Amino acid sequence: MSSTVEQVLQTALALSEADQFELLDALLARLEPGTGAPLDRLELDRRCTEIDAGEATLTPWEEVRDRVRQKYQSND
Repeated sequence: MSSTVEQVLQTALALSEADQFELLDALLARLEPGTGAPLDRLELDRRCTEIDAGEATLTPWEEVRDRVRQKYQSND
């Protein structure tokens, strides 16, 4: 992790939880251009219901993290 990223992370961690989620949402929106508005509450509820019912295919965090790292490291 670069020193700049570390500084930004430390600053972000000092934010309130609500502000951290707002920052995360803004960053994610910029990583995937054209995805539109952030997920609304109804969409989140629908997805949670699918997960609880066993109807969703889930991907382990480690796999998602590795895919994202690979995608953005190859764009450097």
